[in-house]
Amino acid sequence: MTAPVIDEAVEAGYWRARAGRAEARVAELEAAAAALRADKAGLTARVAELAGQVAELQESVTTLSGLLFGASSEKGGSPARRNGRKGAARPGGAGKRGQRPGGRGHGRRDRSHLETEERVIDVEAGQRCCAVCGEPFEFLGTEDSEQVDWRVKITRIVWRRRRYRRRCACPGPRTACAPPAPRPVPKGLFTAGFLARLAYEKYVLGRPVHRIVTALAADGLDVASGTLIGALKQVAPLIAPWAEAIAAHGRTAGHVHADETSWQVFEDIEEKDGHRWWLWVFVTSETTVFVMDTSRSAEVAASQLGIDREQSQLQAGRRLAISSDFHKAYQSLARIDGVDPLWCFAHYPEGGIMPGTAAKAGIGKG
Repeated sequence: MTAPVIDEAVEAGYWRARAGRAEARVAELEAAAAALRADKAGLTARVAELAGQVAELQESVTTLSGLLFGASSEKGGSPARRNGRKGAARPGGAGKRGQRPGGRGHGRRDRSHLETEERVIDVEAGQRCCAVCGEPFEFLGTEDSEQVDWRVKITRIVWRRRRYRRRCACPGPRTACAPPAPRPVPKGLFTAGFLARLAYEKYVLGRPVHRIVTALAADGLDVASGTLIGALKQVAPLIAPWAEAIAAHGRTAGHVHADETSWQVFEDIEEKDGHRWWLWVFVTSETTVFVMDTSRSAEVAASQLGIDREQSQLQAGRRLAISSDFHKAYQSLARIDGVDPLWCFAHYPEGGIMPGTAAKAGIGKG
């Protein structure tokens, strides 16, 4: 068998070519690595820059949260209450609640404005003299203390109108009768004081009617829920002038906070399906007005705020700032010249805000 013949010149050229290609590949990889290192350095600088921005934003959030919610927390309490007392540096802010030992108290409350009833507790007659000689003791005074009693008294008032009959033969009416007792509601069962307390229980304390019925039963008055509901309906026309006066005064304000939420009203009315109504609230520095309506349209807000939506601007000289969310009703009012929207950033929409209102609201300015 013949041995293979190797051409050394060809073989050396082959390996030199491969070595050249390898060196070129190495140079290419080194260039790529250098580019990646440059990119890494740029990204590292960008990350450091973004981290600085995040720190600044976190500081801003902390500052704004402190301005909005105060410095207190659920765990540690406010710094003002932790200063100057032991246990301020407990881990996790844990600490006992209530008055701190050595802390300044609130002092005794003055209850002298309450109706006062004095009751005397005397020493028994046999202990007010000497047990040996029988000489009576000399009176020194009293040791006083007080308690507060809670009494609920429901009274049944019987009006007896006196009548008189003429005993002479002179001309004129034969009888005279005292005028009827004043009643806030004609032929109504309850006095003005009862109706005022009923409205207070229902609308100020927020107690449902059935609980008011239970409370009255505990105090001795058995009354049906329907009777109290009817009384509340009779009260509504009496306070309607006050409500309208409050609403009218609110329309004169230059700044109003407005919001609305769905509210279930289980009353069937014509041309309305379902029981979803809308409860609107309009708050100024001096008034708070609630409006219950079947609609969530801008017409409800415009009516309460005294805005004519057919006009392109408010009355001459009037400006109104409205703090609200991005509901379309408020966006519609924001198009009117003289209305300045103050959007709530908690409701900031992902897709931005309505075109044309960013400049009025001051959003997006540096």
